[in-house]
Amino acid sequence: MKETVELIKGFFEDIAPEQMLSLALGGRELNSEQLTLIQAIKRESEFPDPIINVLLQYSLVISNGQLNGQHIEQIAAQWQQHNVQLVEQAMC
Repeated sequence: MKETVELIKGFFEDIAPEQMLSLALGGRELNSEQLTLIQAIKRESEFPDPIINVLLQYSLVISNGQLNGQHIEQIAAQWQQHNVQLVEQAMC
């Protein structure tokens, strides 16, 4: 189990959010709305890319594969309030 968590953590740490989201969406090229969402998250949350990756993946999982910008912003705000700074914290 620990090895699996480390592999997932490494994946989130080694890939750009744009690449991670594209892979999560089946390899599709991202549209301008999706790219704008990622840029807004980076700008507004100031989270590093690995945490943004966890945020995007978590949002996709709980929203049945749909990206909801408002929901993502709410989660990001909660993570900021809880001072999430590490991938491990975001994954819990």
